[in-house]
Formats: sequence, C-alpha cells, structure tokens
Amino acid sequence: MNPFDLPGPQFLWFYASLGLALAGFIWIYRHHREREKNVSAPELTDPYLVAYLRAGPAEVWRLATIRLIDRDLMQAEGATIRAVPDAKPDDVQNEVERVTLAWFRKPQDAISIVKESSTFEFRQLVSPYEARLIELGLLPDKAARQRHRARYVGAACILAAVAGVKIILALDRGHKNVGFLVVLAGVCLYGLYRIAFPTRTRKGHAVLEDLKKLFSRLQTGSLEPGKSSAEVMWMAAVFGLGALAFSHVEKLYPKLHKAGYSGSSCGSSWGSSCGSSCGSSCGGGGCGGGCGGCGG
Repeated sequence: MNPFDLPGPQFLWFYASLGLALAGFIWIYRHHREREKNVSAPELTDPYLVAYLRAGPAEVWRLATIRLIDRDLMQAEGATIRAVPDAKPDDVQNEVERVTLAWFRKPQDAISIVKESSTFEFRQLVSPYEARLIELGLLPDKAARQRHRARYVGAACILAAVAGVKIILALDRGHKNVGFLVVLAGVCLYGLYRIAFPTRTRKGHAVLEDLKKLFSRLQTGSLEPGKSSAEVMWMAAVFGLGALAFSHVEKLYPKLHKAGYSGSSCGSSWGSSCGSSCGSSCGGGGCGGGCGGCGG
C-alpha cells in the first residue's frame, strides 16, 4: 500500500517509525565510524579538561569559581561572589583562574561569568582545552562534524519531504487536521539533530564513564570545603557541581545542585546527546535510549 494513502493515525505511526529508523541508522553508523583499534584511554591530569569534556566551556568557568572559593581566594555570599582583597594573580594556577579572580574583584552573581562564557573572548580563553580534547580524540574534529552534518541533512530532507508530500495531499483532499504531523515532524527533526551531532566521541564518552567509576569511591559527605581541594576539584569535574554537598554551591548554582550528580549525558545543551525533547531518559550508552522517543 502507498504510505501516503494511509489514514491520519496510521500515517503518524509510519512517520514515527521512519524517524526511528533514520535515527537508528545515524546512531549505528556513527558508532561504527568511531570504532578505534587503539582503545587505550588517555591520562587526563587536569580537572578543567574533564569539566570541558563533560559539559563544555561554561563548566570550566563554574569549576574555576568553586576552586577559588575552596582556596579562600574568593568568598561566596548567597548567590554573589567577590574576590578577597589580598588575593593576587600569582596565587592562581592558570589563565582561566586569573580571569575568574579579576572578574569577581567587584562583587557579582556567580552566573554572570557563565553568561559571559559564550562570548568570543571567553571562549578563546578555554579553546586550548577544546583543542587538546580534539587532539586526544575525545571530541569530534572538523572532519567528523562535517560527516555529522551530511548525515543529518540527508535524514532531515527525507523526513521533511515525506511530511511535505503528505501535507500537500491532505490539503488537496480537503483534510486540514495536519497539526499532529507538523508537531511530530518537528520533534523527529530535533531528535535527529541531537543524535546526529554528539558533543563527545565514542572514545570521549568511554573515558568519562571510566573516570566516574574511578572516582565513585569519593563520598560527597566526606568532603569538606577548604580541606580537600584536590578531591573537590575532581568530584566537581567528573560528576558536576551538583555532586558537592556544600551549602555555598547550592546557593551559587541552585539549578545544578537540584539536578544532583549532573555527570550523565543528559541534562544540558552540551552534555546531552540523546534528544531529550523526544521524552526519553538517558542511558549510559549515550543516544541509545533517545532514539526511541522520537517514535513515540
């Protein structure tokens, strides 16, 4: 039977199945391309690298604020941060921390530097982390992103063409109830986008999962502000700031703290590779669970 002759509800099931099949194809093909003969994990010794890998550039600046507060170079008062008067640039370890310290010389909300992180100047400051992660094969390089784009455009054209033809035929036959198809098409296109453009490579996801297992022995209740700085840094870098049971973190970043352990691959525009709009929860394998939601 011609699928375009199917009645509305049946066509919606057909269209959802088509979206699911295309999503599955993209996910399987991408994972096949990313298979590596050398599966040895690189040694990551910088928590800022791990924070970037897990949640992108904004997380680097969040981690820097917590680091400097934990070292008593900045103070938190509710949602506001200010640098202590006698804190000097030489007291910090890298350029990100120096900029963070300078930013909060004047008391400001913690979120202010996160908002600024999307600007060109601030992105340039953390670009060495991105370059290093690409070099290690943990983030997609330019060639990989081009392949992702080509696959998405091809799949999106198929979905758009099928929906367009059905809408034209429906209107031509006097049917105007095409709203469900328009919504379903939008959901599937967005779901495909989230699956087609992963923020981490397969290797990057595996490395992050290994780090979570490695640091799972750290119990958040045993960490105390100012007394276990290295452990605090790694806990926040690997699992997210929501893993720190510190009152000042909850006040500075309430949304992240409410989310708890935010190290899963869902939960942020950077970290999510599942297409959460499709209504699925994220599994440990990245996008495997997300594909199904597009078909629902």
